Amino acid sequence: MRCYLRLKAVIRHVSFLVLGAVASLGFSFPGAYFWTAAAFVGFIVLLGREKNPRSGAFDAFLFGLGYFSSGLVWIFHSVYVYGNAPWFFAALAVLALAALLSLFPACVGFLIVKIRIPAALKTSLLIPLLWTGTEFLRGEWIGGFGWLSVGYAFTDNMLASWAPIVGVYGVSLIVLIVLGSACGVLMQKERLPNRLFSGLLCVIGVLGAYALQDVTWSKSTSRLEVRLVQPDIPVTTRATYETQRKALARVEAMSLAHPIGRPLDLILWPESVYAFLPASLPNSWKELPQKVAQKQDASVLFNAFSMTKERSVSNSLYLATPEGTSLIYSKRRLVPFGEFVPYGFRWLVDALAVPMADQVPGARPTSPVTMAGIQGAVGICYENIFPSELADWFDVGNPALIIYSANLGWFSDVSVRQFSQMSRMRAREAARPVLQVLNNAGSALFDPTGTELRRAGFGAQNLDATVRLFSGSPTPFMQYGFAIFGLFWALLFATTFGFCRLLKCFSRKSEG
Repeated sequence: MRCYLRLKAVIRHVSFLVLGAVASLGFSFPGAYFWTAAAFVGFIVLLGREKNPRSGAFDAFLFGLGYFSSGLVWIFHSVYVYGNAPWFFAALAVLALAALLSLFPACVGFLIVKIRIPAALKTSLLIPLLWTGTEFLRGEWIGGFGWLSVGYAFTDNMLASWAPIVGVYGVSLIVLIVLGSACGVLMQKERLPNRLFSGLLCVIGVLGAYALQDVTWSKSTSRLEVRLVQPDIPVTTRATYETQRKALARVEAMSLAHPIGRPLDLILWPESVYAFLPASLPNSWKELPQKVAQKQDASVLFNAFSMTKERSVSNSLYLATPEGTSLIYSKRRLVPFGEFVPYGFRWLVDALAVPMADQVPGARPTSPVTMAGIQGAVGICYENIFPSELADWFDVGNPALIIYSANLGWFSDVSVRQFSQMSRMRAREAARPVLQVLNNAGSALFDPTGTELRRAGFGAQNLDATVRLFSGSPTPFMQYGFAIFGLFWALLFATTFGFCRLLKCFSRKSEG
């Protein structure tokens, strides 16, 4: 009997681990949100049956371990290939990060068992609420790493039409409520009122998404001819003047190539074209963007380091026009172990001989950025994961276009697909077109519904696109940010326990 119970526990643990790995497939393959949905249904059903809070926490932790280690496997490529680390250390680094992030699901598992409410309400509301609550904390308040938030896997799904109102975490909540409510309806042992309540939630979530599909949040105004230069510059941890010369020569040639169609208005270069501070380079090199702008009679948006104070280096975006060049933005969200060393880990970076120094984050924008005569919002690298930063641009203006410049050559192909999901979600939240210009693959144009219109493949190539600009009042999410999501979350949380109290009152009256 004891062996049987142990075997049963092992099977349960392995099931959670496998379900977590399956849930990550929706972030790795286009349109694969079905696998994420199926895995979360299994997670919700199995977690709802847990009886011991510690077991619930451990099983949810295992689900998170499978979820994050599988979904963040691209980190292995970066640590192993460019971090000079042994393969086993690179694998250990991925598992360590996954284990740290899995503490959030573990909290969900513990609380789900600890809080005593009907099973149908647990699956319909409590699990979705607690998961998205910890997801928000992980992405915005505590962790600052919202990668693999459930809503991103459903960017192609009808339920993502909620994004302009509640944002990506709200989409996560609605997706899990629909999945959990479907489970609650099928619970034959549950009382009829609980199952009806679950069914009502499921219907509201689906019908609301169906209705929102027809809502037009912005309108087309004008067009912009844009060239995204994808130079495929080799990634190296130690740049030299020779590699810098070759990189600039390639970017210049691609930028000056004859455009297809009408003359260009805006030329975009990806992150890391300049590996040195422009001030330390020959004049002909640092003035190259303005030279290109003059020859093409266009604006050039490019990335380079800046030093506004002594020994204070920032990752910045510059805008070159035929008249001159100006710094317009410095990156606010820095990558741990990529752009700064977290407190207490300098010894590790030195031991691995990783050549890096701490950078300085930029400030919140105080005025809109104007490019080629239109207002735009910009970001660098994984800043496209932070909807709050995009909302800051709408606080100081009304951007008609969103641009993200990045270099994902440090990572595997999976990271490009996940990066694109986040850019597309930002497009849906803001109802504005998004351009992402990358170094080696995946430069793309997305329309205000997050639909991919143009995409570059792998290798050096230009992506010339006619961008339809959109204007109108900012979406509710861009106007109020997480306030709507927070209010929505709080109301549903109160509804959960209010409904439980109502059921108890009816039970007492019927018994009396």
